[in-house]
Amino acid sequence: LQRLLKRYERHALNIPTSLNRVEQQLGFTRSYIPGLEPKDMLVTYQAINNHGKSWLSIEDGIKRSGFAIELFATQFSRQGEQIINYIEKMDFARQLDLTVADLSIEEVRNTAPVPLGETDQRVCITLAEFLKKTASQIKNHQHAAQTLADHIDTFSTVLSVQLIPGINDKVKLANCSDLDKQIQDLEKDIEQLTTEIEQKNNVNRPGF
Repeated sequence: LQRLLKRYERHALNIPTSLNRVEQQLGFTRSYIPGLEPKDMLVTYQAINNHGKSWLSIEDGIKRSGFAIELFATQFSRQGEQIINYIEKMDFARQLDLTVADLSIEEVRNTAPVPLGETDQRVCITLAEFLKKTASQIKNHQHAAQTLADHIDTFSTVLSVQLIPGINDKVKLANCSDLDKQIQDLEKDIEQLTTEIEQKNNVNRPGF
């Protein structure tokens, strides 16, 4: 998928975006087919070009998001270990003779509250600040991820709802255009006209 997107991006960015360049690429300035004039193709080309440009910011967002999440995960893991060390050094933890890894949610709920000493209170404040900061960071990452997902969804929607149907319409116009039929009809008209002229000449020609 990545290679396909990069190929599409390169094609979209290199596509003609001026009427002069479109005419040069097509090889004509008029097609005499509604919907397939160079100016019509220019509109389609510009839409494709703008769509390709939009992927640049999405790709950059994906890279930045991945880096930010990796950095957050590293910091979270390191800070989490520090918090666990603090908790295990608290007076109540030493009294229970347990580590954080030994505790379960049920055990925590069933353990009777014990008064906290001054040191334990400071640890709890630090823990609360850490959790509050972590929650804020997670919320920011969720917002960034949702924004990125929305951009990707828009990119996909524009491609499937606007560009592809528009291109298909152009293809149908080209396939169903009566240009070839016009040429064939013109050839028949010329042949018929030639025959009629010859017949008229024969009628008007004096006999021998």
